[in-house]
Amino acid sequence: GKYVIVTGGSRGIGLETTRGLMAQGAHVVMAARDVKACQAAAQLLAGENLRGSCSCAQLDLEDYSSVRRFAEEQKKALKGRKARLACLVNNAGVMGVGNSSEGE
Repeated sequence: GKYVIVTGGSRGIGLETTRGLMAQGAHVVMAARDVKACQAAAQLLAGENLRGSCSCAQLDLEDYSSVRRFAEEQKKALKGRKARLACLVNNAGVMGVGNSSEGE
């Protein structure tokens, strides 16, 4: 199946997007700040007997070092699977507007 990343994939619209992609046979990486909540969502989806699979990865879009770490982890995962990224769904939402940890 295709390798897909969904930011904010463990709840709301992101969870439904993940579910739909898994139903089509994709492996979906749910990128989330809260890994425990993500793992709970992954367990829920695993019980639905969907064609695809999912995994969780920690990603805080407000922290540049987290973004870099996530990118490196996904690069290694893709290489290990001999796969390429088929789709990136930028779903994660942020409440409020302010400076990031980088001050930008």
